[in-house]
Amino acid sequence: MNLVGKIVATIALLLTAGVCAMAEEPHGLRGDLTEGKVAEVMVEFGDVKYSDTVSRTITFKNTTNTPIALLDYEATCRCIWLDLPKRAIGVGEEGVVTITYDSRGEWGSVGNYLSIETSNKSVKVAIWMSAEIVR
Repeated sequence: MNLVGKIVATIALLLTAGVCAMAEEPHGLRGDLTEGKVAEVMVEFGDVKYSDTVSRTITFKNTTNTPIALLDYEATCRCIWLDLPKRAIGVGEEGVVTITYDSRGEWGSVGNYLSIETSNKSVKVAIWMSAEIVR
């Protein structure tokens, strides 16, 4: 990503950090897949050593009346990727997404954005991540 893209992603991250619909709970990051709403989550990796790879899990609960498949995702950086559930998340069930970040080539404060495409176009998922790369 170019410098302008990183700046835009960081600004968007800072502007939305206080309004995320998902929060970290004692059992990890959680959120609801709900029709007509954007499920947002903020993943804060904190201090990450340069060239380390770190992961977190996010549990999504399907609160709709139909199964929801998490089909694909787009990210603002090739340094971050998701492992999506292999099957659709049934009504009332939970599915786990793993987010992995590779800090090689990064330094300082880092912010990236990912969006997940779902099988229900009225269910949106947005993930914001941040890390502070230390040497």
